[in-house]
Amino acid sequence: MSDSDEPSPKIFSPTDRVSKYYSQRAKQITARFDVVRELINNEGTKGTRVEKEVREFLLQFLPGRYTYTSGIVVDFSGGEQDFSKQEDLLIVDRLFNPNLFIEGEPSIYPVDVIYSGIEIKTCLTSTELTNAIEIIASLKRLKYIKRSVAQPGRSGLHIRQTSPPIGVIFAFDSDIRRSETILHHLSNCASKLPRSEWPDLICILNRGILGFDSDDKAQFGLCGLLGNSKSGLLAEVISKLDGEHFDHVGIRYPTVLMDKKKYVVDVGRTLTAFLAQLYEFLLSKVLVSQQNLLVEFIPEELRRVLYKDKPIQAPSE
Repeated sequence: MSDSDEPSPKIFSPTDRVSKYYSQRAKQITARFDVVRELINNEGTKGTRVEKEVREFLLQFLPGRYTYTSGIVVDFSGGEQDFSKQEDLLIVDRLFNPNLFIEGEPSIYPVDVIYSGIEIKTCLTSTELTNAIEIIASLKRLKYIKRSVAQPGRSGLHIRQTSPPIGVIFAFDSDIRRSETILHHLSNCASKLPRSEWPDLICILNRGILGFDSDDKAQFGLCGLLGNSKSGLLAEVISKLDGEHFDHVGIRYPTVLMDKKKYVVDVGRTLTAFLAQLYEFLLSKVLVSQQNLLVEFIPEELRRVLYKDKPIQAPSE
């Protein structure tokens, strides 16, 4: 789109019921975004309270079919990864988790019941990005039970393989304003790790969404504020104003630099796109649901039972 055809500040207004509802919900998300941002400005980006606020912000929108928690993740070989800090979030299977350690703090979970590990950051600097990627890599290094599992699909049953937990980084803000710079940092960090340990999805709420394409190349996705161009076409709003924000009818929007233009970011659309992508990853994750994890995790000598006659067996089919 040429500069002469860039969208004006006339923001797109949906007319159908679903889009109107989404638009209203997006405004609520933006308002919540402003509350957390004000808290960050008042207390700094390192406070535990701020990290908790960002965590609670995210939890409002995640689906209810999973359990959300934090704790120590262990594998059958004795390896473990600490995901018990305030800025950590584990998405755990609600049905097949054997609750190896029901009581105690922190809780302990087998890696085989973990759908995803989410590293939550208030402000994602280049240093914080490096640290978060390493934490995700440590989680993905844990040895999971490798099995082929039959799952129903649109065309019948499909045989799929179990896989490591989905690695996600969710950040509320970032001091990196240029998309190309964020991509450079991500690519540089990923190049030092095997492909299996890379994060699967990154969301910087006031910038955009990052991940890797089928060719293992880092990609940046913008969910821009939509407006009407001079020719009547729907397009992302580009700001020519000074400063990092774009104010419109009482709402302050963040901006991001991409392809030498300053795009206005729609926080509501960014969160919605992130959740949609996260759902896709969660639905694609295969767990060993028909597996006795107690047998895998408790040492054989501790499972020893001395029977008077014959061992107890489950009924045969």
